[in-house]
Amino acid sequence: MQQTYWSLNGKIWEEFAVNEAILSLRRDAIDGVQSVHVPVHHPDEIGIIFDGAIVYAKGARLMNMLREYIGDEAFRKGLREYFEYFKYKKIQ
Repeated sequence: MQQTYWSLNGKIWEEFAVNEAILSLRRDAIDGVQSVHVPVHHPDEIGIIFDGAIVYAKGARLMNMLREYIGDEAFRKGLREYFEYFKYKKIQ
């Protein structure tokens, strides 16, 4: 069986839950924090709207929730298929 980072570091998701997930939940509790999907009508708005600390933390939390819901094997399979499908393509 091939050893991967996932199998070598079984605590990675526990560490995530303790560190990043808590921070993202705290950010989400603030009134007026931006949602995961924000419409952008002009490229100049991106610099104003984008907050990497919030966007990446929320995205990571959503990905972890999905992984917990469908399981590790299905999650990894889905990522492989997604990356294979969009290889050399622009994602919209």
